[in-house]
Amino acid sequence: MIKFNNKGTAHFVAILLVLLVAVVGYAGYVVFYQEDPEVVDTGDYTSQTSDQSADTEPVKSTEDIDKGIQDIEKVDLNSQLDTSDLDAELQGI
Repeated sequence: MIKFNNKGTAHFVAILLVLLVAVVGYAGYVVFYQEDPEVVDTGDYTSQTSDQSADTEPVKSTEDIDKGIQDIEKVDLNSQLDTSDLDAELQGI
């Protein structure tokens, strides 16, 4: 014989669990596929920092790159570096 007056809340818990998973999944989907805010372009490209040289020229060819490499190679960094502070720190360890 079939009883229609069963007691219990398991089916309500199951439905609530399915709804909760659906809501969290939808929220995750919306956040994941959300468009990034567009960057506002102010158009102010004329400012220079104080350490930028006024005599720099834009690179137009590979010869300019080669000239830059030669200029960099002219500088002897080993003679200009002062490592005494670093040496003292390392000796103290």
